[in-house]
Amino acid sequence: MKPIQSLVQIGRNNGTFNQDFTYNHKILIVDDQSFNIEALKIILHYCIGLNTQLYCNSALSGQQAFQMVKDDFEEGNKKETSYNLILMDLNMPEMDGNTSMVNIREYLLSKKAK
Repeated sequence: MKPIQSLVQIGRNNGTFNQDFTYNHKILIVDDQSFNIEALKIILHYCIGLNTQLYCNSALSGQQAFQMVKDDFEEGNKKETSYNLILMDLNMPEMDGNTSMVNIREYLLSKKAK
């Protein structure tokens, strides 16, 4: 994955929305509170015009996020995950955000090394 720039910089160009943004970026939002997920989707939609129904996926736990990234990577024998950005809560039951991100990174690095 390439380093992520500011979403506003990627999504907007001189105050006008860049339509290519929605076709090239996929976001995973992870939070154990569904209200927070919906609030973030609204912000992404109204601030940068992102079609959150098509380009945002959500998970309610770190374990679910890890499984979603793993499934996404393995789907179609890809060389990388299609998620360009993962926005994750740090304090969650089952598996916290830090542990989940460590697991995701280790998994992706182990797959890229093969």
